[in-house]
Amino acid sequence: MDGGVMDDLEAIVEANEQLCSERDVESAAEALGLDDQLAKGRDQFTFDRILPPDLAAAVELITEPYPVDGLSGSVILLNNYSGLNKIKTRIYSDETSSVHPNSYVAGIGATGLAKTPIHDELGRKPVAPLQAEAFEDWRRQCDQWEVSCREQKLKKADRPPKPKPLILQHNNITDPALVLWLEHHATKGVGTHLTFDELSGHLQSLVHDTKRGRGTAEAQFLSLFDGGAHIEIRVGVDGGGELRRFPDSLVSLYGGIQPEKLKELMGSKDVTGKFARFLFVRLPIQPLKLRKQKRTPQEVQDHANARQVLKDYARKIYCLAPKDYWFSQPALEWFVDWFDQHQRRALLPATPQVIQAMLNKASAQIRRVAGMLHIVRVAGGVVQPDDPISLDLVQLAGAMVDQLF
Repeated sequence: MDGGVMDDLEAIVEANEQLCSERDVESAAEALGLDDQLAKGRDQFTFDRILPPDLAAAVELITEPYPVDGLSGSVILLNNYSGLNKIKTRIYSDETSSVHPNSYVAGIGATGLAKTPIHDELGRKPVAPLQAEAFEDWRRQCDQWEVSCREQKLKKADRPPKPKPLILQHNNITDPALVLWLEHHATKGVGTHLTFDELSGHLQSLVHDTKRGRGTAEAQFLSLFDGGAHIEIRVGVDGGGELRRFPDSLVSLYGGIQPEKLKELMGSKDVTGKFARFLFVRLPIQPLKLRKQKRTPQEVQDHANARQVLKDYARKIYCLAPKDYWFSQPALEWFVDWFDQHQRRALLPATPQVIQAMLNKASAQIRRVAGMLHIVRVAGGVVQPDDPISLDLVQLAGAMVDQLF
């Protein structure tokens, strides 16, 4: 593990022990100056280090005006791409332990830090052509369905179900409706991505459902992180039962949130592990870089080319067949030692419960990040699909997770 990361973790452990009675992690960070230490640590995470060369250059150019660095921009992009994987895609550290390559990511920044434009560039625009094609294919299916029903002179009650489109990104969907769409996506083997301009609203809705609703929304949120199956029988107005089920799922999630709102929602405990499922990406606190001059025709073309690179990678990942990806033996050995250290810190009596939950999820997070680092290189032709996930990529994933933690 990176020496600087280890030093920071040791410092946090020492501070926890000193502040056992207070359980005040924020005070510990202030006393140790960790904000400055971690800010310096982020310098090592350049776009070139995290992404394939052509993709790195494209993302750096597109995000130039925004408060984005190599870590935040890469994590948001990889989260967006992760929802394009096929449902049966798995990342194996060993024969008994695997995860989907999906992720839950929250972009943290104050109001006015361009969280929505950043996600438009790295999240929505790269997938837009794929979504447009999915809707066009759905319209053709609907036309064929209409013709077939007319030719057979079927009454409404006798008609087969009308085709549904694939929706690769949802930005406004209720939990019951999501079950219907995940059931449909499961038949196609395709993942999906939930996006929220304001993540706090979704998290608050989970709390509201637990207190005053059916109490199932948070359970669904938790299980979907792990690609959980779903079986549900809904009782209709006539007393009959309707079966809703999907045997597997792949759901990624992204949303922006203000740091004050996150602190309010999170509190000091995370009993269910809801927040431990997130990678929280704090956007750099810096002004937007506005231009005083219009772009030249060449600069306009360069930006168009860069956006096309992001779209091309999205398409290549979407077209990848479902596959099992495996850690190499050296990567597995390093990963086991890395996670053991995180578990030991989680078990310290002075470690606050919310931090314990986060550290205990470190195993799931590093495998997901390493998997996407590998998959994006497969899409870029840097590695072959059957190549194992290398030690270098797993170490990079571990350093990224530690930095985000």
